[in-house]
Amino acid sequence: RGSPPVNRHHARQKRRPSEQGAAMVEYVLLFSLIVLVCLASVTVFGEGISTSVNDSSSRVVNATP
Repeated sequence: RGSPPVNRHHARQKRRPSEQGAAMVEYVLLFSLIVLVCLASVTVFGEGISTSVNDSSSRVVNATP
Protein backbone atom coordinates (compact mmCIF):
# COMPACT_ATOMS: atom_id res chain seq x y z
CA ARG A 1 0.00 0.00 0.00
CA GLY A 2 2.99 2.27 0.06
CA SER A 3 3.12 2.67 -3.75
CA PRO A 4 1.47 5.71 -5.37
CA PRO A 5 -1.56 5.23 -7.62
CA VAL A 6 -0.75 4.66 -11.29
CA ASN A 7 -2.18 7.10 -13.78
CA ARG A 8 -2.48 4.90 -16.88
CA HIS A 9 -3.69 7.71 -19.09
CA HIS A 10 -0.55 9.70 -18.32
CA ALA A 11 1.65 6.65 -18.98
CA ARG A 12 -0.01 6.16 -22.40
CA GLN A 13 0.55 9.79 -23.32
CA LYS A 14 4.25 9.46 -22.59
CA ARG A 15 4.61 6.48 -24.95
CA ARG A 16 2.61 7.86 -27.85
CA PRO A 17 5.16 10.13 -29.55
CA SER A 18 7.70 7.32 -29.90
CA GLU A 19 4.99 4.92 -31.08
CA GLN A 20 3.77 7.45 -33.62
CA GLY A 21 7.31 7.90 -34.89
CA ALA A 22 7.75 4.15 -35.21
CA ALA A 23 4.43 3.86 -37.05
CA MET A 24 5.48 6.65 -39.43
CA VAL A 25 8.76 4.85 -40.17
CA GLU A 26 6.84 1.65 -40.87
CA TYR A 27 4.49 3.44 -43.27
CA VAL A 28 7.42 5.09 -45.08
CA LEU A 29 9.18 1.75 -45.44
CA LEU A 30 5.99 0.09 -46.68
CA PHE A 31 5.37 2.87 -49.18
CA SER A 32 8.98 2.68 -50.38
CA LEU A 33 8.67 -1.08 -50.90
CA ILE A 34 5.47 -0.62 -52.92
CA VAL A 35 7.12 2.03 -55.10
CA LEU A 36 10.14 -0.21 -55.70
CA VAL A 37 7.92 -3.15 -56.68
CA CYS A 38 5.96 -0.94 -59.08
CA LEU A 39 9.12 0.42 -60.69
CA ALA A 40 10.60 -3.05 -61.02
CA SER A 41 7.37 -4.33 -62.61
CA VAL A 42 7.29 -1.51 -65.13
CA THR A 43 10.94 -2.08 -65.95
CA VAL A 44 10.58 -5.84 -66.37
CA PHE A 45 7.22 -5.98 -68.11
CA GLY A 46 7.21 -2.60 -69.83
CA GLU A 47 9.48 -3.54 -72.72
CA GLY A 48 7.61 -6.77 -73.42
CA ILE A 49 4.25 -5.02 -73.36
CA SER A 50 5.54 -2.27 -75.63
CA THR A 51 6.78 -4.85 -78.13
CA SER A 52 3.44 -6.67 -77.99
CA VAL A 53 1.42 -3.47 -78.54
CA ASN A 54 3.64 -2.40 -81.45
CA ASP A 55 3.32 -5.86 -83.02
CA SER A 56 -0.46 -5.81 -82.64
CA SER A 57 -0.77 -2.33 -84.11
CA SER A 58 1.40 -3.22 -87.11
CA ARG A 59 -0.77 -6.31 -87.74
CA VAL A 60 -3.90 -4.16 -87.64
CA VAL A 61 -2.40 -1.67 -90.08
CA ASN A 62 -1.27 -4.43 -92.44
CA ALA A 63 -4.65 -6.21 -92.27
CA THR A 64 -6.66 -3.22 -93.50
CA PRO A 65 -7.22 -3.10 -97.30
